[in-house]
Amino acid sequence: MPNTHVRKFMEAFNQLADNFMWFDADWKKQWKKAIREWQKLMEMARQREAFLDEEIDKFSTQCNTFFELWVNLTGMEGMTNYIHMIGSGHLTYYLQEWRNLYRYSQQGWE
Repeated sequence: MPNTHVRKFMEAFNQLADNFMWFDADWKKQWKKAIREWQKLMEMARQREAFLDEEIDKFSTQCNTFFELWVNLTGMEGMTNYIHMIGSGHLTYYLQEWRNLYRYSQQGWE
């Protein structure tokens, strides 16, 4: 799926959740929170400038925040390669090493 379609889906997630998760308010709330944290993480990852050390620390914290929410919602079934990279610290390591992820988008990571 093209990135432009994914972004539109993510922007409409709250509305979709309201329409399709109406039967479980708590579950819907958890999903909305996880997606908000994912959006924050992706916004940070798209930064084009080199990250400063404090920005890398914030990014790492955001990775951990999202990962915990995601694992609580999806368990092992939600553990894709990219989710693993977020939760295991690989992306933070790459930021420490190269100071930017944007210039490496569309490249293999591992």
